[in-house]
Formats: sequence, structure tokens, C-alpha cells
Amino acid sequence: TWVDGDGGESVGYCQIQPQWWQWMADLIGSDLYEPAGNLRTGCAVLAYLVERYGDIEDALTAYNTGSPGVSEYAAALLERTREYEL
Repeated sequence: TWVDGDGGESVGYCQIQPQWWQWMADLIGSDLYEPAGNLRTGCAVLAYLVERYGDIEDALTAYNTGSPGVSEYAAALLERTREYEL
């Protein structure tokens, strides 16, 4: 397995914590420990959070911290995405 980031609790490219999101991986039929499955689950989690909170900044903050709101993490990601807009 490939574990990284926060003392071994999160897995994969999307740094998903199985204790909170294994149910989502199971729901969509993904394996958190397989790269494509981890990315697929990360996208599903983010879509779920956007639907739940209704705002991408709240969703990104919740993805990172567990709670919605304004954060430097969300602001940095949103700023970075502007570089790729057409």
C-alpha cells in the first residue's frame, strides 16, 4: 500500500482517510489503495461535498479539514485553477 501525508492515516494521490470515506469507495466500487480507484473516489468525495455545501470553497475546505469554510488551502487551489482556465 502507498500511504503518505498525515502519519499514515490517508492513502493515495487524493490523500483519502479510509475511516471517513471508505463508504464512498464501496458505494462507487473503487479501491482506495489502487491509483485509479483513489482518484475516482477523491472526485466522488469532492462532488459529494460540493453538493452538500453548495460551494466549491466550502467543499475544498471540508475535504482538507473536515469542516466547511474559508481556508488558505481552498484559496490556493482556486487560484491555481485559474492558471488553467481557457
